[in-house]
Amino acid sequence: MNPTNISTHDQLDAPPLEPVSIDRRLDEISTELSALIHDYFAMVERYERIVPIRLHENTPPTEVLAFVSGLLRGSNIELFELGMWQTWSGLKR
Repeated sequence: MNPTNISTHDQLDAPPLEPVSIDRRLDEISTELSALIHDYFAMVERYERIVPIRLHENTPPTEVLAFVSGLLRGSNIELFELGMWQTWSGLKR
């Protein structure tokens, strides 16, 4: 089974998504993520050592990597910049 728990056969049989609905859904996700990021950062500033995903949650590492890569790309942040920020900010995780 692939990481999304949908078989390749099911993926091939699924109807294609309409471009308009994809854009609308991406806008919704972006709005939701922005709010979550602000909330998470407020918690980090207050409590410092917290993590957004617990180890017992069923989130495959591949999906996390794809998500984080998208966040960095969408925010125009290079991996090197993330490393420098972690080093200089004192908010290492």
